[in-house]
Amino acid sequence: MQWWDNFLALQSLHKKMIADFATANAVQITYQYQSNASMGQALQLAKRSNQQPDISTTTGLGVPVPQLIDDGWFQPMDLPADVKQRLSGDLYDGINMFDGKVYSFPLFAFRQHNSSLFYNSDMLSKLDIAPPTTFDEFRTACTKAKKLGDNVAGWVAGLNAPSNPYSGVLEGLAQAAGFPGYLGLEFATGTYNYSHEAYIAVFELFEGIVKDKAAFSGATTTLGDPSRGRWVAGAGVFFFDGPWQVGALKQNYPQFLSKAKLAGKVAGLMTLEAGQTAVNYRPPSNATLFLAKSSAHTKLADKLLAEFTTDSYYKGVAGAMDQPPRDLTVVAKSPDAAPLYKELCAGYLKQVYSSPSANIKNPEVYKVAAQTKPITNQVGDIFRSMVADESYNWRKALTTLTSQSNQGLDSAIAAAKKAGAKVSRDDYVFGNWNPAADYTRAMYKSA
Repeated sequence: MQWWDNFLALQSLHKKMIADFATANAVQITYQYQSNASMGQALQLAKRSNQQPDISTTTGLGVPVPQLIDDGWFQPMDLPADVKQRLSGDLYDGINMFDGKVYSFPLFAFRQHNSSLFYNSDMLSKLDIAPPTTFDEFRTACTKAKKLGDNVAGWVAGLNAPSNPYSGVLEGLAQAAGFPGYLGLEFATGTYNYSHEAYIAVFELFEGIVKDKAAFSGATTTLGDPSRGRWVAGAGVFFFDGPWQVGALKQNYPQFLSKAKLAGKVAGLMTLEAGQTAVNYRPPSNATLFLAKSSAHTKLADKLLAEFTTDSYYKGVAGAMDQPPRDLTVVAKSPDAAPLYKELCAGYLKQVYSSPSANIKNPEVYKVAAQTKPITNQVGDIFRSMVADESYNWRKALTTLTSQSNQGLDSAIAAAKKAGAKVSRDDYVFGNWNPAADYTRAMYKSA
């Protein structure tokens, strides 16, 4: 049996679990790590040559899962009843179930975000200021960083990704500032609105930091990982990132981990104003691992996959300190997770709520996604242009992005309907959504 995945931080854990399982069951299983960049092409070549791995992710294929199922890539899993019960809260038609059958399950928690504010505690101590919890406090703290030296920035970032850089950070901050939706799409109306006051507030914050000359000078020419290295080396005080920040620090800069702390009210998430509650919203976790339709080892594969739903596995994931495990409550029990990582995950439990998903409301919307044409100037691209050029009209660019996004969705819906899909703009409208609360399974019935 063959297993392929693209989880760099989990290589050691997965390799050991699979080897232990193979020994215990007297079978031969080959584990192979593929990079994110190579996985899609490798899977396509394997499929064409009838050598598709028994278990794999779908990274890089660029095709909606239901379409892959229709094209003969995958088959349902036959997981034991106790495993299905354990996963029941995270199994949804349109996400990891199709036609009522389980095709996958999440490994990671949906309660996470990329917008935690980390700071260098030594630097902040020298400035004699408290960790910022609001946008205004953050800008003020960034400006004061100049006292540490002419070349010391307040805010360090790497914005040189090929497309849509920093989008995860921006989306989380916009929600914390009050945006009632995700990825620009408002939950209650089903319309895109990148000109919402929350996005404006986020852009104005960083525009001010740039004008104050408090931003890392190499931000627009540096990638994410190298910018983390510059932050560690003292190029600036503050750095936004997701949960993998802690694992990256432990692996590459272990001596710095004791200096890295979290600002913000709850595990590093700032709010627009004092007195606000820091909240974020994310949809249920995507499907992760799949069983090939061509596999001749289905019973063995089902038994192996069940091992990846246990507390023991989740503790191992927590110890890797990358994406947090599906069951966040296990993180506190992990002997290998650093206190900073445990603090982050405890914060996610308090501040990240489940958002509605059009895929669950109407599983046919994947046909809309298949018809959607990419927009080149996304929110992260607009943000990078603003940081690079103080004269850039980012307000106009956000208005244009809003218009393009709404027109693009309407066109994709029309194309999907023409091809026979039963979809409409109503599939994206959730009038019964409430802020600072989970969107529950029962709420889809009245959406």
